[in-house]
Amino acid sequence: MGNSFFVIILVLLALMYFLMIRPQRARQRKQAETLNSVEPGDEIVTIGGIYCDVVEVEDEKLVVEIAEDIHIEIARKAIGSVVKSDERTADDEDEDDDTPIRTTKYDGGSGDKPDAALSTAELAERART
Repeated sequence: MGNSFFVIILVLLALMYFLMIRPQRARQRKQAETLNSVEPGDEIVTIGGIYCDVVEVEDEKLVVEIAEDIHIEIARKAIGSVVKSDERTADDEDEDDDTPIRTTKYDGGSGDKPDAALSTAELAERART
């Protein structure tokens, strides 16, 4: 009875390792590789959901462009996912600059007109003023 109980415990521990611990370590390893492989020109999504392009890479922080000529620094650990620049399709680069890519609503503080979607270029212009 004692040997069979010991075997069952070992089987359960092995099962737990292969179903829980091993996949978690693989995910952690993949995330670490992703964080370390970021290069200027890559498009990233932060864990906060902000889409941005990497401009400069330092040890523990990145300088990213969230809109035209709007740069911010973020922690390397704040990267949620990465889209490598060579994975982008040619269609992405042929888009017209006047079309809104990422939009938000802004009424200009007047309250007279309904909120309208703004392109990233319009957002950048308003941020400069």
